[in-house]
Amino acid sequence: AWSQGLTEKALEAFAKAAQTPFGQTQIWPELNRGRIFHLSLQNYEAAIDAYEHALQIFEENAPVGESSPGYIEILFRLGQVYAATGDIELAKLNYESIRDIDPNYEPALAALERLSQ
Repeated sequence: AWSQGLTEKALEAFAKAAQTPFGQTQIWPELNRGRIFHLSLQNYEAAIDAYEHALQIFEENAPVGESSPGYIEILFRLGQVYAATGDIELAKLNYESIRDIDPNYEPALAALERLSQ
C-alpha cells in the first residue's frame, strides 16, 4: 500500500501488525510507520514516536550486545528527523551511536561531517 501512495492504509496495516504477538517483538512495523511519517508525510513528531518505539522494542527483545541493520537504520532515521527539526545535538548523538556500533557506516559518517560544518 505504501509503495502505491496509500499511506493511510499502510499506516493502518503496520499498526495492526505491531499489535500481533509476533509484531510486538519486531521492530519492522514501527520502523515502517516511522518511515512513512518521516519520508512520505514529513510528520516528524509522529516519526520520532514510531522510531523511538521501534528502539524500545529492539532493546527489550534483542540479546544484550547484539545489533542489526534495522537497529542502525532506526538510529540513522532518528538522526535525520532530529536534523530536519533543528535539534542538531540529538541528531549527532544518534549518528555517533551508529559510529560506535559500525565505525564504517558511511551515511552516518557523512551526516556527522555535514553537521559539524
